[in-house]
Amino acid sequence: MPAKVQGKERVYQVKVTLKGVRPPVWRRFLVRDVTLRELHLAIQAVMDWENSHLYQFTIGGDEYSDPDPELEMRDSTKIRLGQAFRSTGTRFTYVYDFGDS
Repeated sequence: MPAKVQGKERVYQVKVTLKGVRPPVWRRFLVRDVTLRELHLAIQAVMDWENSHLYQFTIGGDEYSDPDPELEMRDSTKIRLGQAFRSTGTRFTYVYDFGDS
């Protein structure tokens, strides 16, 4: 996920690929330095999903989602891409709909 600086704002190129799907289904898009919650909403939009299920990001062993004391994950509304992704090419896992993944 390389960061490009346009003026003073960083812009990240994100590629989302569905695992286990043939032929490959993927989307590539640009997003500013948003929170992980906002990245979740961007992924929902580019994949044309309905945002009706729980989600989780796993980045470097840390798990993030919406604030929920039962999930015991870090708060996705409080961390921005620039904090979570410190180097070009950072990979992460995004799970949407825990039942179907």
